[in-house]
Amino acid sequence: MWMLSVATSLGGEAEPVTFATANLTSHNKDPRAAAEAVVAAQADVTVLVECSRESLALDTLDAGGLRLLVDGRDPTAWGLCIVGRVEGEGAMVAAPWGGPCVGPIGVLRVPLGSSFVSVLGVHLPSRLPECSGTTDAAVRKLASLVRDGRLVAAFGPGQAGDAVVIAGDFGSEGRKLNPLVAVGLVDAVEVSGQRLTTWSLGPIRTWPDHVLVPRAWDAGAAGAFELPGSNHRGVWQVATPG
Repeated sequence: MWMLSVATSLGGEAEPVTFATANLTSHNKDPRAAAEAVVAAQADVTVLVECSRESLALDTLDAGGLRLLVDGRDPTAWGLCIVGRVEGEGAMVAAPWGGPCVGPIGVLRVPLGSSFVSVLGVHLPSRLPECSGTTDAAVRKLASLVRDGRLVAAFGPGQAGDAVVIAGDFGSEGRKLNPLVAVGLVDAVEVSGQRLTTWSLGPIRTWPDHVLVPRAWDAGAAGAFELPGSNHRGVWQVATPG
């Protein structure tokens, strides 16, 4: 996988960037091994879902060159962090949807070449009964922040016109992500015809974890990786800003 150097992030032509997401599971019993898997993925920016003091082995990430850029650690399933090898401005922002299952969005604004990208880390409501069927409404609300792969208005540190990458646990796959596709974002893995399983429970196999990039970008290699102590797999995507 390609890696974005900090020097590149501060100016010059855009180069391939690797984005990833990893749902650690908030009560992960093997956080160091999970952190080692995140480091081994060699992503430049990684969204960590269910990020808690128990699941986040910060010293392991730091030793692997990953800095904590957005710190939304929480003991519940709604903790979210963003780590990376880049410089940027980050913050936690209230989600624009309601319901019984709502966590904040992590936002990291990073300079790439002569422009900016705002990375949004998300954990949308699951499709379990306790979330009262709010998943699809959350997807639509998330899509309302974007037009043609760019932010329509300021959102946390993100500014109107920034290219948008959204990564995390969407509780959705396939056609359920169409509202986000309609505003110019794509899961390049799905477009390529691949099928991933990133969450399993007994016989159930689903793909809730995604990295969505602007359709205008040149999407490259992508794949999944194992996360010790979690019932999710991580996902990574290489893309060149266009």
